[in-house]
Amino acid sequence: MDFGLTEQQEQLIQLAREFGEKEIAPKVAEYNREGRLPIEIYRKMGQQGLLGITIPTMWGGRGMDYVSLMRVVEDLGYFCLVLSTLAGMNSSWTGFQLVRYGTDKQKERYLRPMCQGDIIIAVGVTEPQGGSDVATVTTIARRNNKGYVINGQKKWISYAPSANAFSILARMGETDNDTRLTAFIVDKDTPGLRISTFPRMLTRQVDEVSEVFFENCQVPEESRLGDEGAGLRVTLSGLEGNRAAYAARCCGGIRACLDEAVKFAQQRVARGKPIGRNQLIQTKIADMATNLECARYLTYHLAWLKDTGVQRATKESSMAKLFATDAFMKAATDAVQIWGAQGCSEDTKVARLFRDAKVHQIMEGTSEIHRILIAEHTLGYSH
Repeated sequence: MDFGLTEQQEQLIQLAREFGEKEIAPKVAEYNREGRLPIEIYRKMGQQGLLGITIPTMWGGRGMDYVSLMRVVEDLGYFCLVLSTLAGMNSSWTGFQLVRYGTDKQKERYLRPMCQGDIIIAVGVTEPQGGSDVATVTTIARRNNKGYVINGQKKWISYAPSANAFSILARMGETDNDTRLTAFIVDKDTPGLRISTFPRMLTRQVDEVSEVFFENCQVPEESRLGDEGAGLRVTLSGLEGNRAAYAARCCGGIRACLDEAVKFAQQRVARGKPIGRNQLIQTKIADMATNLECARYLTYHLAWLKDTGVQRATKESSMAKLFATDAFMKAATDAVQIWGAQGCSEDTKVARLFRDAKVHQIMEGTSEIHRILIAEHTLGYSH
């Protein structure tokens, strides 16, 4: 493996870092207090070419590799995990699905504007009954002479109020036992589409987490993404890349926790010396630094596998996502502990990092699910 950076990659990473310092850092505390998704910053990210790192240039992206994407996502995650999520998702999930399965018309309508920061496509997979087993979706799509009628409900959907369209998975309803799953892109202004937002979330409050209801939503056949019945393949196609992006932004979060912990440990004086001289504090700092490097290795190894053309890296993607998210939660917990009472104030960065860390152990497959996946691959039960 060679993680040496080209001049083009160095310039891109520097751009992401400077963007975070100039555009995100001065405003992140304010829009988190307001519980507001900063669409104006998202648009600027598109203008700077930070929303389509791996998307081909002919569709508005940079046409670069996954290692480059992970470096950008990590640096943006250092400043804001939510904006980092959008940068990763636009390239590795919704963007990837459109590149692989979208028609030219769909790419022109959705992919190019998404890379430019003009639209957001929210992912609608999770339902009230669960989310880890996507094959059990109960949202129904029935064919008619105008295309499809969709009925169902999605839950815990990020960015729904600000989204322009939704990438969803539905079960064909031709018969009661029809097992075919089909992917669709449904525009937000489709009659019958309704959004109900959860206003008081413990974590990542600017995510605009919502329920999305589809009540006799009529969509044309052109809204289908990929072939009828191929929805599971379409939906899961970008999963490994997106898990890598999850791990990468958690690396950014761990790095932020480490920097805040080091700063406070050097400045806070107790019993005549900085608390950083205390071995118990040093243990926490050492764990953060070590876990950061381990999380980075797993993340960039996975990105390297994707760049070399490996078709399936299920175990590696679960390992990267599991380790990085658990390490982020531990780092955030230790950072708050080092800050003490001050760390419990919502005005501190470590408090925000602590709140935001928790959901990463749940979204994109819980830590428990990933442990099962890793064990089954290691035992030879899954291939």
